[in-house]
Amino acid sequence: MENPITVFQNALLAQAVYSDFEIDNGVTNYSKESVEDSIKVARKGEFTVKQATNFVGPQGYTLRSFTSDSSTSFEAALFESRTQSGKYTLAIRGTAGLTDIVGADIFGIV
Repeated sequence: MENPITVFQNALLAQAVYSDFEIDNGVTNYSKESVEDSIKVARKGEFTVKQATNFVGPQGYTLRSFTSDSSTSFEAALFESRTQSGKYTLAIRGTAGLTDIVGADIFGIV
């Protein structure tokens, strides 16, 4: 069984991928400040200010890669641990709301 801290960290990583990381014309800004801003409530990550600060802080994570396909609502982010260099977590977003459920999940079933 996973320890509670690991479960909590995995939950944060799963939630972070719902953030709006794309900035201008599909180009992602990977800076610590941009990622922190993106995961806060107003940018869809729904992190509190304290959670966002901790997520990108010395004990948190660095966003290494992000991909998004607006035609399918697919989004995925690759995060690297700041405490364990080389330890990566791939987070893939699930459903993007009612439009995604109706468009992809119901009418997309063949």
